[in-house]
Amino acid sequence: MGSAPTVSVIICAYSDDRWERLHEAVGSLQRQTVPPLETVVVIDHNPRLLERALEQLDGAKVVENSRAPGAGGSRNTGVDLARGEIIGFLDDDAAADPRWVDEIQRAHQSGNILGIGGTLEPVWDQGRPSWFPEEFQWVVGCDYRGLPDGVAEVRNVISANMSVDRAAFVAAGGFRRDFGKIGTRSEPEDTELCIRLSSLNPSRPWLYWPSARALHHVPRSRTRFGYFLSRCRDEGTGKAALRGVMPGREALASERSYVLHVLPSGVLKNLRDCVVRREPAKLSRAAVIILGLGVTVLGFCEQLARLRIQRVLGRAERKER
Repeated sequence: MGSAPTVSVIICAYSDDRWERLHEAVGSLQRQTVPPLETVVVIDHNPRLLERALEQLDGAKVVENSRAPGAGGSRNTGVDLARGEIIGFLDDDAAADPRWVDEIQRAHQSGNILGIGGTLEPVWDQGRPSWFPEEFQWVVGCDYRGLPDGVAEVRNVISANMSVDRAAFVAAGGFRRDFGKIGTRSEPEDTELCIRLSSLNPSRPWLYWPSARALHHVPRSRTRFGYFLSRCRDEGTGKAALRGVMPGREALASERSYVLHVLPSGVLKNLRDCVVRREPAKLSRAAVIILGLGVTVLGFCEQLARLRIQRVLGRAERKER
C-alpha cells in the first residue's frame, strides 16, 4: 500500500448566526490525529461574515465564493483552490471526530472508490422531542434509521460529512450550477453529484463509512413541529426536481426502498413499543412517520405537476415561434 492520499477539507458558511459553530468546525480540524493538508473556508456572499472570518479564523484559508450563490457554488470554489488528492466536505455546524481525516484516508486506501459518507450524530440543543422519529433524522441533517449498520456501498452520501476523489470530482464538473440549495430552494445537489459521478465511473462505488464520525448541531428552531413539516415538504419538492434533471428509476431507487421498507417497519416498531413497553410517546412517533411521509409525497406531487406544466408551456411557446 502506498502513502496515504492528501486531504483538503472545505467548509462553506453563509450565516452570521452560525459563527460559533463555524469556529468549532474549524477547531475540530485542528485537533485531528492526522492533520488535513489544508482547511478552506468559503464564505457565500456575506461581506460581514467574510471580514470576521478573515480576522478571527486562525489555521484556515478563508475565501469568498467566486461562483453563483449557494452550497454548490461555494463548494466548487473551495475545490478550485484545494490542493489535496481527496476533498473532504464538512458543514459549518458540524464538528469532526479527532480521527475523521485518518478514517477518510483509510477509506480511500481500501479500494478504488469515489468517496465516502460518514456518520452524522445529532447534538440536540434541548434534547430530542419525544415525537421525533429516528427514521426522519435526515430532517435535521443527521443519520437516520435505515442506513447500513457498517461499511457498505450506497447510492449517495450526505455532503455535511463526505469525501470525494478530487480528480473524479473535477472531471465531472463538480456540483451543478443550476441545481442545489439556495435561498428557499432545497434541492439535493449531493445526491445528484453522487449519481452523476457513479454513471461516469460505474466500477467505483460510494461507501457509507460510519467510523468517519462528525457531530451535527441541531438548534432548537429545527426541533419545532412546523420546521419538521416544512422540511418534509422541501424534501419532496427537491426529489421531484432531481427526477426532472435525472429521469429514470435510479434517481429515486433509495427513496423507494425507504418508503416501502424502512417507514412501515418504523411505524410497526413504535406501535409495538407503545403497547408492549407502555411507552405512549411512541404512538406519536408512529403518527409523525405517517404524517411526514404524506407531506413529503404531497411536496413531490406538487413539484412534479409544476414541472410538467412548465414543460407543456415551453413546448407550446416554441411551436408559436
